[in-house]
Amino acid sequence: MHTSKSLCLLAIVSLFVFSSFAQYENRSATELSTKRSVDYNRKSLPEENLGDTTIFYGNAPTLYKVQGDSGWVAGTNLFGDVAKWQRFDVGQSSLLKSFSIYFGTYKIVNTADQIQVTVREAAGSGPTDAPGNLLYSDDMTVDQMDTLDKNTFSLAGENVNVPASFYIGVEWEGIDDSFSLYLDQADNGDSAYRAWEKWSDGSLHPFLIAWSGLDTDLFIEATVSYATDSKYKANIQKPFALKQNYPNPFYTSTTIEFHMVIKSDVVLEIYNIKGERIKQLYNGTLFPDKYKFTWDCIDENGRFVSSGVYYIVLTNDRNGFISQVKKKMFLLK
Repeated sequence: MHTSKSLCLLAIVSLFVFSSFAQYENRSATELSTKRSVDYNRKSLPEENLGDTTIFYGNAPTLYKVQGDSGWVAGTNLFGDVAKWQRFDVGQSSLLKSFSIYFGTYKIVNTADQIQVTVREAAGSGPTDAPGNLLYSDDMTVDQMDTLDKNTFSLAGENVNVPASFYIGVEWEGIDDSFSLYLDQADNGDSAYRAWEKWSDGSLHPFLIAWSGLDTDLFIEATVSYATDSKYKANIQKPFALKQNYPNPFYTSTTIEFHMVIKSDVVLEIYNIKGERIKQLYNGTLFPDKYKFTWDCIDENGRFVSSGVYYIVLTNDRNGFISQVKKKMFLLK
């Protein structure tokens, strides 16, 4: 029998037991956290990276324990959860080279049970799309979990191609052993619905909803690689796509449409041919979706602008990685 070392500071989770699995489980959590000896830094993906890149959303490793010593939020528990996953939003198709999972504790009953580490595609491109089709699976036993360091799984030779958004996690069925995974501290999940779980009834739920607003990420990291072949690069999915405005040329107003692939901070502006900003149409955070804005030919001072050439400038900021795209348009009088 094995338990984790005293590196972990447990968090107590307030739990309200429901009358049946047909009802929605009202789970809630409060946290205490501690950092282990490893220095964790969030890593995200530059838009034009063509080498190996590690994506990791963690900051402060934390364990959440269910009240009454009844299991773990990110692991086995009295609810009978059977899977926990972390979503990765890389913005383009890629080759998954390896991934690592940070286990916090484990306890074996009789003999070590078998679990699966899995990779699944996201069921869609929206911020709340659940884990979908299985892309990769490998078996491990609970006694193989390293609770003092990350558990790395190499996919060399497996050719696991992943889409712009995908999940990595742990799945199990009918086991007696117990174990937990590290989570990030609460409120560090960017409200992005990246951490998901599967209940015993087969339904899938994001932590942010299932655990009453617990906004967190699982301590799982992924290393992906991008081909340098130009034909492959032509099919890479960009984080956003700006369409040509319509109508163009235009007289009184024009519509600007773009599609966000991943959650990003976005600024949409109009500039004149001299490079002077004429109007800011939007400045804020957007989730994956299609968006439309209308410019009515009025500047920031409320005055109609003169005819001529203008530029739509869409700026995208993903965790400090900034990209920008422009479209030319013509205003006629």
